[in-house]
Amino acid sequence: MSNPKKPKEAALTVPESTALPSELVLLAERYSQALARRFPKGTQVKVTVRIENGQPVLDIEGVPEDQVHLLAEVLSRPLPPLSDALGPQLPLPVRLS
Repeated sequence: MSNPKKPKEAALTVPESTALPSELVLLAERYSQALARRFPKGTQVKVTVRIENGQPVLDIEGVPEDQVHLLAEVLSRPLPPLSDALGPQLPLPVRLS
C-alpha cells in the first residue's frame, strides 16, 4: 500500500461531483494562495470548497495550533487579487476530491 504524497503548502480541493460557480472557486483559490504565502513552507494547510444544504462552504484545515494567529492575519486582511497572491511563485495545484 503506497503512501500518497501530502501537500507541502496550502492546497485547494474542489469536489468533482459538485458544480461550483467559478467566482467561488476563484475566491477559494485566492484564500489558498494567501495562506500558502503566509504560512511557513511545509505547513500543510488545505482549503476545501463545497456546497452544503445549497450554500457554499469554505473549509480550512491543517492549521497547527501554534500558527492559528497566521490564519487570523490572513482572514482579517483584504485578499489580494489572484495574480498578486501568486507573486513570483508558481500556482499551487487544485486538488479534486
